[in-house]
Amino acid sequence: MDQTSQQQLASQKQSAVILQFLQNARISPVHIGLEVVILATNYACIATDTLWTNVDSQAVLDALDAYSKDFSREKDATYPGGYEEFATRVRETMAAYSFFEHCALVLLSIPKTARPKNSQKRFDAIRRDAESGRLESCGDS
Repeated sequence: MDQTSQQQLASQKQSAVILQFLQNARISPVHIGLEVVILATNYACIATDTLWTNVDSQAVLDALDAYSKDFSREKDATYPGGYEEFATRVRETMAAYSFFEHCALVLLSIPKTARPKNSQKRFDAIRRDAESGRLESCGDS
């Protein structure tokens, strides 16, 4: 199986787990905000043994659309800026969580005895990682 097929399969699994979470929670689509999306996505990360850096924001949006066939119309009516604004916020949130996780993984990759003790040195370590180009693969938005 090639990498694209593996990524598509992972996205489908994430979407299915998020949909299952929403169905089990029985949350009205009108009440689904970013908080619920974060909870559902975190649940999917745990259930599928993936990291936020591997979350496909489109899979998250697909799960929301599958949960309610009228989801986009309901968000158009209830969310400031409508569905497109909500989808943008979901993508930005997924990218932010991916970035935070990436930063944590950078710091955890440093041997415990050598980890920076102050915030400036931690920032410098993350900046060096970003300058290496690895940060560009963080998130999918």
